[in-house]
Amino acid sequence: MTNTPIDLAVGSLHKTRGYGDVVITAYNSSKSVKVMFVDTGYVTTVPSREVRNGLIKDKSVDVTPNEFKAGNVIDSDYGPVEIIKYTNAKHVKVRFIRTSSERVFHANAIRDGRIKDLFAPSVYGVGFIGSGRFNSKAKAYKCWHSMMQRCYDRNFHKANKSYIDCSVEKAWHNFQVFAEWFEQNYPNDVDSFELDKDSKVPGNRVYSPETCLFIPKVLNIKTSAEKSHTLIDPNGNRVDVVNLRGFCKENNLSVQNLYAVRSGKFSHHKGWVLVRLDNKNQ
Repeated sequence: MTNTPIDLAVGSLHKTRGYGDVVITAYNSSKSVKVMFVDTGYVTTVPSREVRNGLIKDKSVDVTPNEFKAGNVIDSDYGPVEIIKYTNAKHVKVRFIRTSSERVFHANAIRDGRIKDLFAPSVYGVGFIGSGRFNSKAKAYKCWHSMMQRCYDRNFHKANKSYIDCSVEKAWHNFQVFAEWFEQNYPNDVDSFELDKDSKVPGNRVYSPETCLFIPKVLNIKTSAEKSHTLIDPNGNRVDVVNLRGFCKENNLSVQNLYAVRSGKFSHHKGWVLVRLDNKNQ
């Protein structure tokens, strides 16, 4: 009967030098210990000293499986994927054909379908996360997502028609690019700031590094209140208004209801119709 050393008991894990962990699957003798590489599933039998010293090699990484031959094309949730290079089970380089983006994955992740194209449009059919140090938890993400929504969300446009013809510069479709700009330009201040696209360029409809800046939220609200509006009164007369909130207060009208008229939700508000908003902010 063979006495199995405690450290070589079946199920115990051991580290190797460059090939990940192995698990003991059988102990026959000090010269015959059966192990399996956790990452690749490759099984081999080696002396106990090699297990303890981490000197076991995963020979499977030197052989490219047929499914990972360079040039092979496989299906994924992000469309066809081409195998570029198989280095080992931990390093398989692929190219997403639709976007031409390249990434490295574990072989098992590819087999299981656990791969993601970071350049595939996933935000309102336009924006994508991209490859870099920023993720959806970054401070810039909420600002970027809101900007994309204002420009490309059709449901948002139903109630906010003034944004229908707005757009985002192509470079900013990539969240990583926008986040870099955000980090460099967002004021280090205790106040709350909002992204503004037309203070620098009045009437501008495109969000870009050249046209955007951050302004205090309080100022943004004030500026919005001072924009020019055109209304039609109950008698059909045109009325141009600079301070809509002040005008509504003086005439017992609701700003919210007038915007509902403009979006098409109501036909009129006490006979009044809001037909135009100039110098639109944000």
